Amino acid sequence: MQGLLRTGTAMYAVYMAAPQALALGDPTGFRAQHQKRYEFETEMTAEKEELNEEIQSRRTEWEQERKRHDAEIKERDAAKGKRREREEEEYLYTFQREQQVAKDQTVAANRESLRSGADDGGESH
Repeated sequence: MQGLLRTGTAMYAVYMAAPQALALGDPTGFRAQHQKRYEFETEMTAEKEELNEEIQSRRTEWEQERKRHDAEIKERDAAKGKRREREEEEYLYTFQREQQVAKDQTVAANRESLRSGADDGGESH
């Protein structure tokens, strides 16, 4: 829209410059048209360069943001994996410890039973 507005403005400026061109001995207004076209093209080139710089800047920002986001996800996943591994190790340790305690209690109960049986058996004979 701005480009169209500028084009219209440039054309209007050429139209308005025509009487001055006639007064300066340029009946066709060629010099004025040429000058206005040159100014317009120079302005458009500058705006295009500015727009390209802005696009590149935004792409760079976006790329940095994407990399930061990817790093955060990777870090979060690594922490999650470590937490899961630690929970699994704790579970296995607790499970094995409970099994060992149960085994020890069973062995102790069996020994006690054997002692009680030996004590009872020795007295009855």
